[in-house]
Amino acid sequence: MTKASEAFEQQIQRICELLLDSGADVTWDDHIPDPDNQAQARQIDVSIRRDGKLTLVECRDQQCRQDVQWIEELMGRRTSLAADAVIAVSSSGFTTGALKKAKRHGVVPRDLKQLTDAEVRAWGQQIALTLYFYEYFDMEVSLFFDETSIANLNATAVELELKRHPAMQSLFNAAARQLA
Repeated sequence: MTKASEAFEQQIQRICELLLDSGADVTWDDHIPDPDNQAQARQIDVSIRRDGKLTLVECRDQQCRQDVQWIEELMGRRTSLAADAVIAVSSSGFTTGALKKAKRHGVVPRDLKQLTDAEVRAWGQQIALTLYFYEYFDMEVSLFFDETSIANLNATAVELELKRHPAMQSLFNAAARQLA
């Protein structure tokens, strides 16, 4: 084992220790049975089980920035193993294309050099999110114009402008605040 790969292994061990301290069930070098072929176990660098959710952490120690191909492999692994999340940790960063693909498909790319202890401890945690939905019926908006300008108004143009104008969103938000 080279000094560089030994240092990489130590950094991954640090990630595992931080996760263990967070109360998650963490397994280094995990082997998860493939749901499509139970006899075939899939190797995962680090698995995190917390609150009934599975997060996969895959790590790469290579000279080149990681590309789209690795992100796509991780997308497939997440789907195949029915994982809730996947985190890609690279010692050399990611290409622009890989970052775009990861963002679009929910793969979390992390540069090993930039990881903080606090971020690692949060891996696999769930967040609570409350969404409010308001539906309006028969809402009326009154507009006031100077009498001299009414003759010059194009009613169709005004109607189209009102439908897409940002002020309309503000009106709905103001009404929602009144209901809360």
